[in-house]
Amino acid sequence: MTFFEMFDAAKAGLANANVSGLNGHVAIQIEVTEDGCGIFYAEITDGVLNVQPYDYRDNTAAVTLPHSTLFALLRRETTLPEAVAQEKAFVQGCMAVSYTHLRAHE
Repeated sequence: MTFFEMFDAAKAGLANANVSGLNGHVAIQIEVTEDGCGIFYAEITDGVLNVQPYDYRDNTAAVTLPHSTLFALLRRETTLPEAVAQEKAFVQGCMAVSYTHLRAHE
């Protein structure tokens, strides 16, 4: 899997996220390790989601995880707190913000 194949699949998985009730600005950088590795970000500004294949240095939080954990999150097979507890994901910055915004796709 290439980075862009992984990114396109992740972006599609986030496409139906209901972020309309989330106000303010949050930027979560997501670093994917292993197959399809690379960095992208999910940014929410006043209820509008923007997902781009770039790093976001001024992020609210940064999440590092293997692609298998990312897709398990998107398929709702696990949650971010569970993945962190199992050391399958690591969060720098605000864990609460990351969890709230990454589960908006549910």
